[in-house]
Amino acid sequence: MRMFRRIAIVVVLVPLALAITILLLRRGADEIVLGLPADAAVPPAATEFTLASYNVQARPYLDEAAVKLPQISPKLNAFDVALIQECFERNDLLWSEAEHPNKVYFGRLDVPWRPVGSGLSALSRLPVSGVEHVHFRASGEFQNRLASKGVQLVRLVVGGMPVDVYNTHMEAGDRPEAHTARDAQAREMAAFVKAQSPESHAVILTGDFNMGPKQDRPYDPDRRGHYSTAEDRDKRAASFAIIVDSLGVRNAQIDLDGEIKEDIEHFLYRDGNGVKLTPLSLARDDTFADANGHRLSDGAPLVARFRVEPR
Repeated sequence: MRMFRRIAIVVVLVPLALAITILLLRRGADEIVLGLPADAAVPPAATEFTLASYNVQARPYLDEAAVKLPQISPKLNAFDVALIQECFERNDLLWSEAEHPNKVYFGRLDVPWRPVGSGLSALSRLPVSGVEHVHFRASGEFQNRLASKGVQLVRLVVGGMPVDVYNTHMEAGDRPEAHTARDAQAREMAAFVKAQSPESHAVILTGDFNMGPKQDRPYDPDRRGHYSTAEDRDKRAASFAIIVDSLGVRNAQIDLDGEIKEDIEHFLYRDGNGVKLTPLSLARDDTFADANGHRLSDGAPLVARFRVEPR
């Protein structure tokens, strides 16, 4: 009799557990709309284009995503390419008034028990030849373990030339486990870029890195930005150097301004074989505000203009 009870319990619980797992996985899913695919027959020609990197701070229950995202959406039409971070919910509202024919959302969960996906979304009015996504395996502080953080790759064709654009949102926090996770994520990102982008492709990396290059100026506790201490800043800089050194990328702000003004958001780039990238400008767009002049997120989009040309 006991054996039959055990069998009955197994028969009931196994399908139930499977159904719950499927339900959890279905909560997060990638969305890819490619209304303007790449045309391989387009001859190379010098072209300028704009990219915006924007952390929209749309977290479940903590932010008014239903209020802010419909206001953000039409403003994204000012850019050829918009790379979004922290859109953890209501990505449909972010896309609602965006006129870009190509739209990509990395919403898939890396494990069923994560509450949200990566929060990474990309919009492009330039042709797209492909999309790749990867989750970070490493995570540190508890706040980062709630999201399925990772890297989004959108393969653009700009002026007939391949430009691989990477969008990411990396580990936050200043505790030892956060520093360890950023080191690991930096190596994971470098490996992903090396595997996905052949030397013939130009590359742009942007997003919320939650770290930046080492700064020569003394640490000022009154103007510390996103860093809690000088040690925190220097450890993050060491993690950031892993990406830069591994991939041989340049920082657009250093090339344009000769110094770093941004703590955690950057545009890194490298040329391809036969493809040259030149940063032309880099600035914050302060027009992302509501009717009362209040920012729609905790920061403003960082906007870069690049020139791509055959070489």
